[in-house]
Amino acid sequence: MTIQQHPRVDRFPAVDGLRAIGAIAVLFTHVAFQTGMYPRGTLGSLLSRMDVGVAIFFVVSGFLLTLGFVRPLAEGGRPQRVRDYAVKRVLRIWPVLVVTVAVVYVVFDHELDRPKITRLLTMSTLYGDTYFANGVSQMWSLETEVAFYVALPLVMALVARLGRRSVLRTTAILAVAMVALNVVWILVGADLVLDTFPFAHQWFLAYLAWFGAGVGLAAAWVARSRGARGQWLDVLETAGSLPGVCWTVAAATLLVASTPLAGPLDLSPGATPATALVKCLAYLVVGCCLVIPAVFGPRTTYRAVLEHPVARYLGQISYALFCIHLAVLQLVMEWTSTEFFTGRFWLVLPLTLLISVAAAAALHHVVERPAVRLAGRLTRRGQPASAAKATTPSASS
Repeated sequence: MTIQQHPRVDRFPAVDGLRAIGAIAVLFTHVAFQTGMYPRGTLGSLLSRMDVGVAIFFVVSGFLLTLGFVRPLAEGGRPQRVRDYAVKRVLRIWPVLVVTVAVVYVVFDHELDRPKITRLLTMSTLYGDTYFANGVSQMWSLETEVAFYVALPLVMALVARLGRRSVLRTTAILAVAMVALNVVWILVGADLVLDTFPFAHQWFLAYLAWFGAGVGLAAAWVARSRGARGQWLDVLETAGSLPGVCWTVAAATLLVASTPLAGPLDLSPGATPATALVKCLAYLVVGCCLVIPAVFGPRTTYRAVLEHPVARYLGQISYALFCIHLAVLQLVMEWTSTEFFTGRFWLVLPLTLLISVAAAAALHHVVERPAVRLAGRLTRRGQPASAAKATTPSASS
């Protein structure tokens, strides 16, 4: 198969649909857990693994954010400025986080523990000895992603120093190294620091493989767009043209992960380094199988579905949906007089989903979009017109 050179693309609209899938999957697993739906039967087991939505988010982040650094380097253009990158990241996530924390602490009348709130707002809870308050416990994955945000420009600066001609190869090697380091951390690394850092199993290092997959896919996408040839690029192009096969592999892998091979199906103790590794690698496969046909190969029906206006809109509000849905879930359980772990999944789920979407839409339009626009104005200021037009994929902002 010959890889044809593709025109430059500044948007990946199907990625918005993937974000929607990831956020809704996370909402499903939280509703299932709090209503006691799992680990009851096959459906309960599958719902327990809907936290695979986090893996989708991480692969997407690795792909889009790495493109912003790798593509300019590979094309001989001006590298993305770290200051601009930082401004976009902060204004993309922090305003919605602040509003969510305020809502949770006011609505649920949490004690105003200033050190705890400070750690939450500075994304440092996982490095202390007390966990998140009810209503914001999902923020562990946001802290993990922020650690990737911090590490990426530092690592890419090192990649850039190795020379533009080798940037794609070096980035691909980096992706493999991230997967390998993830394996080492799960098997031996986390346990070495667990006495001092009780949440080390949720650190960035425990999910490097998912980010690394995105990093590797970014290097491959840039290589493909520049007309490169190679066996792995052929495989990605072929896989991208066969979304049905990719989804079948993803579903089969998720079924395997929904067994004790990937550890307990609830929060009971019993996970071992081996089962944690199985779960990590299984989610890696699922994330890649969903992302690859969204960005590689021709425009298929799968991609058209992800690019549907409804799917794209849900993807655009997915971050706000992720932030607010646990608070909504708790309110719905109170309103419906549903006790924890006592059932009523099919009552709680639609109410939580509908109200969460409405609340997320409000957050997106009132808080998130104005902050993103401000980031755009701040990062364009002082740049030449040509540089301001296209430095990073707009889907990553």
